[in-house]
Amino acid sequence: MPSQRVRRPVLHHPPRHSWLKRLKGLMKRLEEEIKFNSYMVSDKLPKELESKRRMVQYLQNVVSEPDMGQAELGELEDKIRENNIKINHLIEKRMMRNDPMDKKLSLFRQQASIITRKKEA
Repeated sequence: MPSQRVRRPVLHHPPRHSWLKRLKGLMKRLEEEIKFNSYMVSDKLPKELESKRRMVQYLQNVVSEPDMGQAELGELEDKIRENNIKINHLIEKRMMRNDPMDKKLSLFRQQASIITRKKEA
């Protein structure tokens, strides 16, 4: 029986300079990651946190205000109606002053304005 030799695969080690290149690339990525994390910790996240705190404070203020009753809502609705009527009268006066020669068009404009205001209210 002939003697059999076990052949071991020969491992080729990459040249030293390519190994150093990989290490330098890894170091560069780590440095960039450190810069990014530093930016997040020192700039972006504190600003976001402060913004969230302000929003929470605002919402707490809103929640702490007393609820409006039906009487208060009714008063506000009445004031809105009164102001809409005043606005319509002022618009009508302005239209009459701006276009005295063409009364037909101003009449249509007034009517259109009144209808628009009623639809908005």
